Amino acid sequence: MTDRIPSSIPPPAPPARTISAEEALRRSEARNRAIVEQAVDAILTADATGTILSANRSAERLLGYEPGALVGQPIDRLMPAGASHGAYLSRYLSTLKAHVVGIGREVTGRRRDGVEIPLWLTLSDIDLPGYRIFVAMLRDISAAKETERALREAKTAIELADRAKTAFLANMSHELRTPLTGILGFADLLRQRMEGRSHDPLLLAGVEEIRHSGELLLANINDLLEIATIEAGCGALEETLVDPAELVASCLRLIAKRAERGRLTVTMTPPGELPPLTADPRALKQALLHLLSNAVKFTPENGMVGVSAGLDAEGDLLIEVRDTGCGIGDELMERVFQPFVQGECGLDRAYEGIGLGLSIARSLAERHGGSLAIRSQAGAGTVVTMRLPRTRLLPL
Repeated sequence: MTDRIPSSIPPPAPPARTISAEEALRRSEARNRAIVEQAVDAILTADATGTILSANRSAERLLGYEPGALVGQPIDRLMPAGASHGAYLSRYLSTLKAHVVGIGREVTGRRRDGVEIPLWLTLSDIDLPGYRIFVAMLRDISAAKETERALREAKTAIELADRAKTAFLANMSHELRTPLTGILGFADLLRQRMEGRSHDPLLLAGVEEIRHSGELLLANINDLLEIATIEAGCGALEETLVDPAELVASCLRLIAKRAERGRLTVTMTPPGELPPLTADPRALKQALLHLLSNAVKFTPENGMVGVSAGLDAEGDLLIEVRDTGCGIGDELMERVFQPFVQGECGLDRAYEGIGLGLSIARSLAERHGGSLAIRSQAGAGTVVTMRLPRTRLLPL
């Protein structure tokens, strides 16, 4: 009886065809050519004399040549008039000092129609037994260069607009302060003449309101002038020796009436003995007054504003202003130091000012080599810390 092979067993595979070394080489060359031809970047090869040996399709499209037209051409044909890549290759082969080989760089290429285009060139040196070739990979960076140019133009336009804005603010501030000084002067004169003589309280209140509104407007104008001066980089510091404790005390005296009108309690933690500080007293007083004014402005009746001054572990001077006011929400914390940004605390534009206080205070602190930091939470008050470097403190 004849044995039969079960149908579930597959027949044996035919023996694999042996590939000759010559055919394997042809396949390898074909595969490599296909990879080079399909590459997005332009790829050229050249010999040591600068003669082009091969160019892929991307190179022909990029440089505007028909298929095969680049082969045998000197590589200098792809460069602007007066440039010589062949001379560079000769110099490299004699010195082996690379300026392009092995280093990517931006170059200018020339298309067949004479149009020059910016290219990113990566050049490799392949030294094999019997021959030496150079492989150039080119990428058109025209779009990137155009974007870069547009960004430069936009930056220039922004800088010009910013300078124009700064000049406008400075000029307008000066122009507005002149008539406003006259308004405040006559308001004070009227108030002095009417006190004790007029029996019309409404009239007295009207004059007082004119004076108060004028002072507020003058403060806003001064802030605009100050921020314009800071942005213009003008106004050198006039440094002298400053007593930090006296500086804080004098600022508290200046805001005492405002705090009293708001029925606030203002406290100062005894600073102890502090070393003298080399600084511009006017600038530091202005910065601290902005912090105190904000604390008073955003703290409701029966609240508290506190000030402390002392040295930290590193020897820097810290001046801290804290309040029990409405605080700053997370959505405003990242923008609170930007000019003209003002917290609302749930009361739409209920507070005086134009939102320059913190920006000016930080700029003045930074001009002294210091910094301004803020900690706050909506409904839980705010703590602002001015740090001045220990290099500005004299030893006791």
